[in-house]
Amino acid sequence: MAQSEDSRGWRNYYYTSYSQKRLAKLDWYILQRLTRWYAKKRQRRKWMGSVAEVKYIAAQYGLKTLL
Repeated sequence: MAQSEDSRGWRNYYYTSYSQKRLAKLDWYILQRLTRWYAKKRQRRKWMGSVAEVKYIAAQYGLKTLL
């Protein structure tokens, strides 16, 4: 979810339908790892319930997605 100027430039340069699918998978993987970490930190068994909360926190801190 976090990205620097370099990765934004990379995204714009290589943006195709194939890369869009790959970037979506990478976004999901990053979101999934952050959510699992957050759920473990909060001692929650079901990590999927924390997805919306992690998205909100990411937006609050200005983290961007690759898409």
